[in-house]
Amino acid sequence: MTIITSLELLMDTANINIKTALKKERYIINEDVASVVIDAAEVMNNYPMGTSPFGQKIIRPLKKLYYINDGLDLDIIEQMVKNNYIKGFSKETDQLEYFIDLYNKYKK
Repeated sequence: MTIITSLELLMDTANINIKTALKKERYIINEDVASVVIDAAEVMNNYPMGTSPFGQKIIRPLKKLYYINDGLDLDIIEQMVKNNYIKGFSKETDQLEYFIDLYNKYKK
């Protein structure tokens, strides 16, 4: 995981421009969210995927998915990757939409 991706993961917000936050020295760290997202990436890492679960293509959408659902259920994440080959989309919004669809499908 790159340093920038790691810093974005720690920031206490779903949407952040890390460079602007660091320049203005306005940032809050939320280790709890970062821990859950890393746990989800580790679950994903146990299954074949088209991209690294620790790259920004997956970490950023997972973090946003966390905020959308007020948390992540790791059992649902496991079902997502166990039953679907997760590929990395070039656009973050496409990746997030894909995750939302899968998460809601297995949440039922």
